[in-house]
Amino acid sequence: MQERIKHLRITLELSQKEFGKRTNLSQNQICLMERGHRRITKKTLIIISNEFNISMKWLLSGEGSMFKSNYSLSLEINELFQYDN
Repeated sequence: MQERIKHLRITLELSQKEFGKRTNLSQNQICLMERGHRRITKKTLIIISNEFNISMKWLLSGEGSMFKSNYSLSLEINELFQYDN
């Protein structure tokens, strides 16, 4: 998952600092997440998904489109709670 978060950040052309500001995380937290040294919480996934219009399915598994298309909120919530940290 850390690779997808880094890929997303690079796709959006955001620095770790800019990405962190938009998700209320520090640059250091983003760096640690991207390296796999920080656990990515469900709350963080929700914030990233909402802030950047990113598919929860893509964040969790890499499957499907990166950006949300016609996902319903209930499908997004189900994807999140099926994810096992």
